[in-house]
Amino acid sequence: MENPQLKPPGSSTLSKLDYQHLFSNVKNIISVSNRLLQKLELVWKQSVILDAGVVCRVLKKVAKKHYHVYVPYLTNAAFQERKLSELKCKLEFQSIVTDLEDAPEVNGLKLQSFLVLPMQRITRIPLLIYAVLQGIDLEESVVDEINDCLNTFQMLLNECNEKARQMENLQQLNVLNSQLKFKKTSRTVPIVSQTRSLIKKGQLIQIKPITKLPVQMPRRLLKTVQQRVLREKLTARHFFLFNDLLLISKKKNDRSFEVIEYSERRNISAEIIDNRNVHNYLPSGTPSAGCNFLFCLVILDEENSEFILSCDSENERMRWIEAFCPSSQNDEDEKVYELNDCPQVQAVQKFLSEEPDELGLEESDIVNVLRKTQDGWYEGERIRDGRRGWFLASHTVEIENAHRRAKNRRQRWRLLKQTEHFQEHSLT
Repeated sequence: MENPQLKPPGSSTLSKLDYQHLFSNVKNIISVSNRLLQKLELVWKQSVILDAGVVCRVLKKVAKKHYHVYVPYLTNAAFQERKLSELKCKLEFQSIVTDLEDAPEVNGLKLQSFLVLPMQRITRIPLLIYAVLQGIDLEESVVDEINDCLNTFQMLLNECNEKARQMENLQQLNVLNSQLKFKKTSRTVPIVSQTRSLIKKGQLIQIKPITKLPVQMPRRLLKTVQQRVLREKLTARHFFLFNDLLLISKKKNDRSFEVIEYSERRNISAEIIDNRNVHNYLPSGTPSAGCNFLFCLVILDEENSEFILSCDSENERMRWIEAFCPSSQNDEDEKVYELNDCPQVQAVQKFLSEEPDELGLEESDIVNVLRKTQDGWYEGERIRDGRRGWFLASHTVEIENAHRRAKNRRQRWRLLKQTEHFQEHSLT
């Protein structure tokens, strides 16, 4: 970032705004990181046998005083990623970066690796602290001190995540605002709002009734018309569910959707269509090949619209219904557990969330499993911060040891109590 070919005003490659989006306040983060390492080095020089309580006191003190610099950096992450992608398309920028990456002092690392280091560090410190709690037996007073340190970092990380989520949500709303087109005959609804957030989006297959075929029809046309009719019965619709609004659209091209219907979220009702009652809902002659995992969506407005929708999997149907109606009843085929007596799993590989209702996992994360579906998805609560969401069971292994599960539950209880104490202390 100090290279004269990249640093404004001397650079012809990056503008001042490009430079800000790409590097943000990383200099402040480097300064804080060096300060922390210096303090930890002093602790190590005093005794090579590190005291967990002393280390956590140092971490907590530095975090409370200086780690606020991480908030703007993580908030800028969405702009940083997009700006880097744009700049990689410029040959001049790519040439400069390639020369820098080939330098021996960077050990073959890419620019992207350096840019994500601050984000990795702020997320890994709580994981390391939590690993200490899991791996060794400590006195109660030391455990409380470590929990206090862990809670400090977790509160900071929550603030970073919330700011980043708000910025990412605003960016997403702006993109959707440019992609969604309303019919000329309907009222346009403004998409971008500070209070609006996207809950879920995706394609579902709508199954709808059609007009019967004419009795008299030339045989040469019959097959063509039948194929068209079947396509009309199974129609792809794209749903955009916000915290206050539902938009139903049809895809015009890769970057454009035409909104055909919309409603306030409070007017929506959804329920699973039981396999035994499928024929009561499906239009006559509908092929069974595209009609799996059905549910009925009802919009209770002036026209009282009804949609029979098909999903690709049981889990997809479950999550859509949960998104439409959070208090809806559970599917008979899923397993539901109480939090005080639920299975626990540990992540053995990283799981990246792609939907708002999914739970990202780092390796070694421990999760209380609240629901299981037959197609390999679990809904759970991550113990280290209490966040809930769906994840693939294949990325985890179940913790069979009852003593270890009980220890994890006690640890979660301690974190909750520490959080309450921390919040009460902050208010006073």
